[in-house]
Amino acid sequence: MGQGGRGVADRGALLPGPHSASQRGDPRHPEREDDGKGGPRGYDSAKKISGRKRVEVCDKGGHFIDALVMRASTDERTCAWGLLIQLKKSGLAQGLKTIFADAGFGGADFERDVQVEFGHTLEIVRRTPDQKGFAPLPSRWLIEQVFGCQGRYRRLSRDYEQNPRLSRATIQGANIHRWLQRLRPKPINDPPFRYRITL
Repeated sequence: MGQGGRGVADRGALLPGPHSASQRGDPRHPEREDDGKGGPRGYDSAKKISGRKRVEVCDKGGHFIDALVMRASTDERTCAWGLLIQLKKSGLAQGLKTIFADAGFGGADFERDVQVEFGHTLEIVRRTPDQKGFAPLPSRWLIEQVFGCQGRYRRLSRDYEQNPRLSRATIQGANIHRWLQRLRPKPINDPPFRYRITL
């Protein structure tokens, strides 16, 4: 037996839980307090992006290890600190000694804190002063390659997920697919490429 429409079912809005009054548009609820349908999001004024940012780590072979998805307004060092705590809890950082990162994670105090708390050496890979345009930087292009390969998956080309944990699971699933493709590459049955000759 059930009851549809209005009536007793609407009384659940007055009870605490996932469908409480604050999420039903109660006038006593402050404006812009919850994250709405899209989940937690923010705006990074430095990179001019809105939504979320992904902080990921890979090994020297370009293999994905773990990721952390947070608001775009979160500082890079805060994201990195959370990712290192996540790696320490999962046991994936046992053989980790040196971490190569870009200039956004730099800072003498932060590098010292990482060394003291986690025992890892944080080495910042910076561009040379005379560098113009794009150029792959040593030990840093590996994570850029991981980001590029993830962009080929439709669920990662845009931020579709509402829950950051689900976004992390989608990243993990995409990289598992990459590993399986490397173990057993797909046979290429396409005909050889030829230029079309027109007269």
